[in-house]
Amino acid sequence: MVGWTLHVAHKLSEKVHSICCRTDRGLYCGLNKGKLAVLTYRNNDALFTCQTLILPLDGNILRVGFATTHGGMLCVGDSRGRVLVLCPNGAELIEVAEFKAPHAITALHVHSDATGDYTILAADLQGTVTSYAPFHVNYRLQLQDIAQDTRRSAVLCMVSLTRELPKCSMESEDDVEDPEVFVDEVFVLACCTDGKIYGLSATGAVVCAVGMPQGTVPTCAVVPLWYQNSMDPWCVVTADDGCVYSLNAIDSNENTDVFTIQRLCDLDYPLTHAAATAQHLVCIGQSTHVSVLATDGQLLYSIALPDWPVCLTLCGTDLDGVEEVAIGAGDTVFVLRAAGSSDWPAQGRALSDSQESSS
Repeated sequence: MVGWTLHVAHKLSEKVHSICCRTDRGLYCGLNKGKLAVLTYRNNDALFTCQTLILPLDGNILRVGFATTHGGMLCVGDSRGRVLVLCPNGAELIEVAEFKAPHAITALHVHSDATGDYTILAADLQGTVTSYAPFHVNYRLQLQDIAQDTRRSAVLCMVSLTRELPKCSMESEDDVEDPEVFVDEVFVLACCTDGKIYGLSATGAVVCAVGMPQGTVPTCAVVPLWYQNSMDPWCVVTADDGCVYSLNAIDSNENTDVFTIQRLCDLDYPLTHAAATAQHLVCIGQSTHVSVLATDGQLLYSIALPDWPVCLTLCGTDLDGVEEVAIGAGDTVFVLRAAGSSDWPAQGRALSDSQESSS
């Protein structure tokens, strides 16, 4: 069985609010008052090199996102609603665009297509979703206008999905669907604090609204590799009740999908973020433990950190093909990696149920 170990830890000068991975085995970490830490490490000797950049932002960098389009593009959102679009140029970051949301940024998603075009979606504390394409705003949507509880409509996470839909015949004036021709439609799922997951089309239309179990708030949605080629289920959702759910599409009628929520497991502490590797789901929340789950939701490992983790990102694989996940906890960045055996070092050993309950 493949275990997970604490590979390396690097202490920064202040608290980490957000984290994302670059393409060159580096990390961007959002800090206080516009500070951005740029980390690079080599897996052989586990040495970090760190550079701190001061961005023209007054607030704390709460969200960061990176896309590989156009040689790499970084987006950062701060606690005052500003979003910067930056392009790496050697050791520098060149600002190429900026837009503003009404309130603090709570979710940031960057989507790039096969042609290299990109779209940025930024959501704020009051449920405003702004869609930005190069040099113009596509739309601005107020989710609180359709939410059942307008006092609790903040967006906590956004993830893009692709589904196949019948293509309308280009030769027909009546737009008749051709059942043998399919096109990929990309849309975004937004997890909101009113207890629903909203599906947004490229034009900002709400195409579906999935309700969580009563009183449960969805905090994060991820599309694991083992779901990407499946119409059912669609994604994995973590929630503040400590459970991990699977979002399933069980029927489709006139392009309107019917969904069910299936509980996969209960981790007994409120969950906030998750990342999916090729074989595992890594979850964090209001606990010092990092939980590693199997594809069916079974808890495999629980790794203890010295502080509550607040953000995580999938690092992909290292030069040896080993999966890694970076986690920000307090003022430290931890990199966990899949090991070749279930032998654990002292700082990253697997915990039994009895050890977890007593800690």
